[in-house]
Amino acid sequence: MIQRKQTLFLLAATLVHLLLVFIPVVSWSDLQGHSQSTALLLPSNEIPTTIYFKIAVVLNAILLLSGFTAIFLYRRRNTQKLQSLLLSGVNAVLVVVLLFLPLLHPETVNAQKNWIIYLPALNSILCFMAARFIQKDIDLLKSADRIR
Repeated sequence: MIQRKQTLFLLAATLVHLLLVFIPVVSWSDLQGHSQSTALLLPSNEIPTTIYFKIAVVLNAILLLSGFTAIFLYRRRNTQKLQSLLLSGVNAVLVVVLLFLPLLHPETVNAQKNWIIYLPALNSILCFMAARFIQKDIDLLKSADRIR
């Protein structure tokens, strides 16, 4: 049911998580200033990452898959609403991990975070709006059942 507003919100949130996979989150260079590179939210052994980077990779993968599956739960609206609210909360955790915790080892590299790390905050809002519109659908169906 692509015509529903909440489906569009969930689809936008899923696309933003897919964007997080393909656009660099952190750019870094070693302490001597050599080998400028970028880090995607993908598992990699070539950059000196911390456990927080690995947590961000796992959270992004979970959110990407959960957001995609939430789109197809349109027949079970209560489950879809609950999953949208959980997605909103986990997006808030991802925002905290990306903004406030070191993603790369500070003693071996100079890291600079890119603008893309603010997108999970947008996703949190999108998932909350999807849950709100799902609740409106639930209320509309309840009122239609009362009329019968």
